[in-house]
Amino acid sequence: MAKSETFTFVCDKCQIEAELPKFLIKTMQHCPFCGARCNPPIDEVRQNIKFSVYSFIDDYGMDFVIDTIRSIKIEEGASAWDALVKEYY
Repeated sequence: MAKSETFTFVCDKCQIEAELPKFLIKTMQHCPFCGARCNPPIDEVRQNIKFSVYSFIDDYGMDFVIDTIRSIKIEEGASAWDALVKEYY
């Protein structure tokens, strides 16, 4: 039987380090040790962002999208959502 490819999993909350199969890490949403929510891999986050904004880039251009994102004014300790709600509502 072929050995499954493994990667090192490190929980941000409990700091437990373990070797887990690649397929399991890609689908995990919570730490199997403490139950904390897992952050998705950075490559997945980048891909999600790109697919979220591609239509705006097509319609308005890359410079417009980047300028719009940079214009969000976030106060220390606040989330981006809080900043947008404060600005527009």
